[in-house]
Amino acid sequence: GGSVWTSLHMMQELLACAFAACAFTVALWIRYGYGGLLDLLLNHNYRPDGKKIESLRPVSFPFGSLLDMMNNPEKTRDRMIEIARRNGGMVVVWEAFSPVVYAFDLKHINLMWNTDFTLNKTDRSLLPSLRTKLLLGNSLFTLDVARWRHLHKIILRAGLGSRHLRGVFPAVCDGGDRIWMKIDKAVQRALSESKKNHVEALGLELNPGIELHPFCREFAISTITSVIFGDAIDEKQGLRLGELVDFFVRKGVNNPLYAIPGATYIPFGESRKVMQTIREIQAIGDVLIQQRSEREAREEVKRDAGDDADGPSRRVGDGPASTSIFDNLKAEAEKGNLSYDEVLDNVYGLMAAGFDTTANAISLSVTMLSLHPVVQMKVRKEIQAALGKGDGSCKDLTYDVVMSSTDLPYLNAV
Repeated sequence: GGSVWTSLHMMQELLACAFAACAFTVALWIRYGYGGLLDLLLNHNYRPDGKKIESLRPVSFPFGSLLDMMNNPEKTRDRMIEIARRNGGMVVVWEAFSPVVYAFDLKHINLMWNTDFTLNKTDRSLLPSLRTKLLLGNSLFTLDVARWRHLHKIILRAGLGSRHLRGVFPAVCDGGDRIWMKIDKAVQRALSESKKNHVEALGLELNPGIELHPFCREFAISTITSVIFGDAIDEKQGLRLGELVDFFVRKGVNNPLYAIPGATYIPFGESRKVMQTIREIQAIGDVLIQQRSEREAREEVKRDAGDDADGPSRRVGDGPASTSIFDNLKAEAEKGNLSYDEVLDNVYGLMAAGFDTTANAISLSVTMLSLHPVVQMKVRKEIQAALGKGDGSCKDLTYDVVMSSTDLPYLNAV
């Protein structure tokens, strides 16, 4: 009887402690609010001078500042900038129960991480979201530093080193010519609709009804896919894969809601579409590996028979005789340096990292040139001089001219 009484007494004490803890938490919540409670209990982020960084308020349970960031992005950004000015350029934003420090200047990132902030030198690990990990797996963007350094060398060898730029230049030119033709048609259409009789060449204002960013994004998707896969993927497959990865980046990576792990597995709405997208991307990757392996087997049989297989293949850079970064990574897998899953993880990672950055850089460049017509005209004249007597297409520019600091100095400065 005594032991039972002791157990009941201990249980009562535990329940009393739990009730007291809950009451204390509720009291703190009432006093400080949800964000204040999180700050009090969990926020251990400090500036170099030892003072705590102020957090973005108000926040909601259980999403922190995420809903506000999605519903009122401009207002939230303005509040973050205002708070950062008072806090040495930094602000804490609550993603559910996790504090995330946003820095508005590279020097602040250096202070928070290392004085020399590069992935190759830092000892900090990347913390990708669960959703990013599902698609990118063991890619450059999800690894610890030690593994990253090893994989980085393989990626550079496979076609991303500076010595390979000459090899990808034709694909960039082809993509530029295709997109410019589409832009030109869109401009002509808009001018016709507005009853204008002519349009000047590069250098003057475009009709304000022309939205250039979608064209820049299409260029980024098609060109990067071409550079990565070469002839290992047909046009239809490439377009579909590019669209899927682009959708994943916009909806599955850039959406702050998915910082909460459980949101990844919501079985309806946008979350369900993103998961379906991941599965379709992975299925296309598996097909590409299989198709390439079958083609290589056929070429091996032809070589053994004395034939020249499919003829000389176009190479990316001066690596092994292959048509793409994808092929070079696959060759590394066959040497045992990578698994096939790692090949696809890194291909997807390169695509995901390249689409937004390339499209946004081009869009912003075009926007700034449109706002500074004198600079735009100088760039135009310099390019025309470099093209000489050509037909004005991107193909008239050689790699040596574009990369030279003497042939296009003003363009390089811009």
